[in-house]
Amino acid sequence: MSGVEIIGIVAAAGQFIEQTVKVVQLVQEVRNKSRNAPAEAQQWIQEIETLRDLATRVQMTTALQTPQIEDILRRCDDHSRNLCTILDTISCEADANLGKKTWAAISGVAQEGKIKALFDNLEREKSSLIAHIGIANLLVPTRFSAHTQ
Repeated sequence: MSGVEIIGIVAAAGQFIEQTVKVVQLVQEVRNKSRNAPAEAQQWIQEIETLRDLATRVQMTTALQTPQIEDILRRCDDHSRNLCTILDTISCEADANLGKKTWAAISGVAQEGKIKALFDNLEREKSSLIAHIGIANLLVPTRFSAHTQ
């Protein structure tokens, strides 16, 4: 794998890691400010944080920097960007007027299906990423030390 390809994979992981920070903050904000936030919000945060940890591992481990893993991370980044866009529209400041809060609540209800679908997509990508990491770990030669009796 060329240096340019490795840089691309590391960049994809870095972009996704940045997005995960935004998604977690937005989900926490919506959850904290809305009485009608989905019960799954805490689970979504944990899933995003797990994906962020996996992306960090990819950045630090050359054996994990494969084109397939890069594709997964790019899709995760796309899903996360879409989530940020939606969550930005349903988030509002605590001191916002009643009209803005009402609109944010209505938007949240209308977008709930899309939000859940994007988190489902991220969960599938996480499963795929874990499988690819497992395969990459199997392909890395293991060194055994010789034992004398």
